[in-house]
Amino acid sequence: MPAESVAPPAPTGEDAGSRRIRRVVAVVALAAVVPALYLPGRVHDFFDLKIYMRAMDWWASGQPLYG
Repeated sequence: MPAESVAPPAPTGEDAGSRRIRRVVAVVALAAVVPALYLPGRVHDFFDLKIYMRAMDWWASGQPLYG
C-alpha cells in the first residue's frame, strides 16, 4: 500500500506584516487602558475591587495578607 501524501496547510491569507500590525495595535491599546485603571484618586464602584484594593493597602502597610 503506498504512503499517503500529506498536503501542506492551506494559506490563511495572513502574512507576518498583518500579524505585526495587530500586535502593535493590541500593545498600544493595552498601554492606553492599563494606566487609566490605576490613576491616583480614581474611584471604582465595584464591590469586589474595593475589597482587593483595601487588601493591597493593608498588605502594603506591612500587615500580613492572610494573617
